[in-house]
Amino acid sequence: MEIIYNPVFDKLENDHLCVNVLRDFGAKVVSLRIKEKDMELLFQPSLGYYHLPEKHGDFAKFDTSGWDECIPSIDVTSTIPDHGEIWSRQWENQLGEDYIINRIELETLPLIFTRKLILLENKLIAKYSVENIGSEKVPFLWAQHGLYKIYPNMEMILPDNLVVQVDGPLDLPQNIKNIADYTDTKAYKWYMDSLPENIVCGYLYKEYNLAWEMSFSGTKLPYLGCWINKGGFKGEYNIALEPSNGYYDSLEKALENNRVQYIDSKEIIEFEINYEIKYL
Repeated sequence: MEIIYNPVFDKLENDHLCVNVLRDFGAKVVSLRIKEKDMELLFQPSLGYYHLPEKHGDFAKFDTSGWDECIPSIDVTSTIPDHGEIWSRQWENQLGEDYIINRIELETLPLIFTRKLILLENKLIAKYSVENIGSEKVPFLWAQHGLYKIYPNMEMILPDNLVVQVDGPLDLPQNIKNIADYTDTKAYKWYMDSLPENIVCGYLYKEYNLAWEMSFSGTKLPYLGCWINKGGFKGEYNIALEPSNGYYDSLEKALENNRVQYIDSKEIIEFEINYEIKYL
């Protein structure tokens, strides 16, 4: 049954940014607003409200908006729900003056997943840890699934000369950075492989004279997914650059491709993504 509800947020705010995170489920970042421009970066629910998701539900049936975490798979598998298991479940949360910590124990694998968001002037830092509390080494797939609004004359910031990997036929434009060159009524998904040790990517907003840059270690996160939806999925228009530890998009297929990360028993893996407003 569809349940519409009034969400409760945890908020981080300073003179530069306002960040809202859902407290009720998924630790979804629902809003990233640049205050100087009064500019919302994240894609908002098409219907203007949120559904309360069923645990382990079908991601596409709910509000496909904002920034979610996908683990231990993106696509559904024989044992793992669509877009992973944690977007539809309640997390532990801790709100500080300039940080939010969200933590959850997975049910499909013996993993504890933690994200700490830190707001520092014009920067947002996302620190992650994955802990294996089980007795055996296990594989897992993680991707940051942040859906951003598409603005006029918006372009992607991408490293040059990297290998683009696609899963089946995909008619990409010659200039893959220019969002306007992608065909309306279609949706695209591809990956960049063999990332450099230090990668900078993000979004260029020419009409606002600013960029939203994201940087991370290509050693710890060696793949960058790209989802461009020009109305091909649910009639929505959004874009997502998705740092990931593997591809394509199910854990089962990533294992077949040998593009997946393993975590040893009692091991803790840590990584971070840094975001920054750059005024042009």
